Amino acid sequence: SSSSSSITSNSNHSGVSLSSDGLSQEEEKVFQMRLFAMLQRYLCVATPTRQGSQGTGFHAAITEHVFFFLRQRMGVRQECFASPFNSHFALFCSAFPDVDYWFGSLGSFFSFMPCEGSFEWNPPYLEDLMEDGVLRMEMALRTSTRPLSFVLIIPDWTNPPTPSITLIQSERFKEFLVADIKQPGGMDKWLEGFQHDSGPRYFTAPWDGRLMILQNAAGAKAWPFDHRLQQDLLQSFTQ
Repeated sequence: SSSSSSITSNSNHSGVSLSSDGLSQEEEKVFQMRLFAMLQRYLCVATPTRQGSQGTGFHAAITEHVFFFLRQRMGVRQECFASPFNSHFALFCSAFPDVDYWFGSLGSFFSFMPCEGSFEWNPPYLEDLMEDGVLRMEMALRTSTRPLSFVLIIPDWTNPPTPSITLIQSERFKEFLVADIKQPGGMDKWLEGFQHDSGPRYFTAPWDGRLMILQNAAGAKAWPFDHRLQQDLLQSFTQ
C-alpha cells in the first residue's frame, strides 16, 4: 500500500523550520522522511473535521497577534502545548517527541518542569489532560522561587464544571491565581489546527473561553497583571 500527504508552504508561523531549503540531496531525503513520519502521526490521531468529515480535529492555536502581545507585554517565550505545524515560538512542548524532536520540540509538557520563565498554556481540550496539566503547573509554582508565570487559554466548561477550572478556582490555588477572565464565544480568532493543509488559516471560536493567569510571588513581580493589561489582552484575540 502507499500513502501520500501534502503540506502548504504557509503552514507554520514561527521560527521552527519546515523547509528543506539549503539541504544537500541526502539531507533532503532524510528531511522528507522525518516530515512524512510526523505528518502521518498527526493524521493518525486527529482526523481533520473540515468540510463536514467526522473526527477529533487538530489542536488549534491562538493567532500571531495574541502571541505578539504575550511576548511583548508578559514575557512569554515558550508554548506548553503545540506542534511543529502550529507553534509560534521556537521553544515548545509537543505530544510526540520521537517525531517532533527534529523540528524543535522540547518533548512532552509532562516531562518538563520549568523553574523560571513565562509560558503560554493552551492544551488540547481533554478533561483528564487539562487536570493533569494543572497539577503539573502547581508542582512547578510551589517548588520554584524564581519568576514563573503561566497564561492559560482553555474552554469555559462550567456547566457542568470541568475539574481543571474547579481546581484552579479552589482555595488550593488562591496564592497563584492572578486573573480569571471569561471570553464570550463568537469573537475570538484562532489559527486553524489543520492549516498546514490547503484551506483557511483562521476561524472564529464558537465556544466561550477562559483566560487564567497563574504566577508565583516572583512571577507576579516580574510580570504584573492589571486591568489595562487585561483589556489589551482581550483585544488581541479579536485582531
